[in-house]
Amino acid sequence: MKRYTELRCNSRKKLSEIVPLEKPFAITIDPCSVCNFRCEQCLQSDPEKAFPRRMMSFQEFRKIIDDMKAWKGDKLKVVKLYNRGEPLLNGEFAEMLKYLHEADITERIDLTSNGTMLTEEMAGQLIDYGVDYQSVSIYSQNNERNEQITHSRIDVGIIYE
Repeated sequence: MKRYTELRCNSRKKLSEIVPLEKPFAITIDPCSVCNFRCEQCLQSDPEKAFPRRMMSFQEFRKIIDDMKAWKGDKLKVVKLYNRGEPLLNGEFAEMLKYLHEADITERIDLTSNGTMLTEEMAGQLIDYGVDYQSVSIYSQNNERNEQITHSRIDVGIIYE
């Protein structure tokens, strides 16, 4: 397994030498804008910052990836599979990840999750389908403090399992 610093620093290009770009270096795709947490610092818990909460369908995801496959130039540096929600809540996430991996349009796939939906089966799929870097958001090892921050009743112990 490569260290994150190796993934991040691999074959860096001087932007001043390559602009205008044929396509972006990085793309963020939000497979799920729904979350099972309501963290104090997050948009999910702020009623003033309302946004549509929904699951992206596999058909929508496939269209995005197919459109990106048509772009000219080198592979994207990174596709990030997260934004406002918990991506693993999407029941089609593994299928999306596999499609992205097989499309071979990016040097790296990044995933951020709160870890609560990460089963042994899903962990195997993340490995098999090419996730290069996964970040797990843990706000406290103490259940009481975690509940205060995330406004959830999820035992942080399941994240460590």
